[in-house]
Amino acid sequence: PSAGPYMMLDVQADDLNFCRELAQKGVITVPGTAFGEVCKGLIRLNCALPPAELSAGLGILKGTLSQ
Repeated sequence: PSAGPYMMLDVQADDLNFCRELAQKGVITVPGTAFGEVCKGLIRLNCALPPAELSAGLGILKGTLSQ
């Protein structure tokens, strides 16, 4: 594909704290602020994972977003 396996997701929260919370649950993401102020409130996700791992991580992400 012509694009990378990454996406940015608006978590409507402090992106650094959100990434820390996900890391405590075993899901590693990158806070958007690592890419500059324009990406504040976003997290970067890598979608190039085996389907089972991606599904498990997205389930944790979904649960964290709905807290």
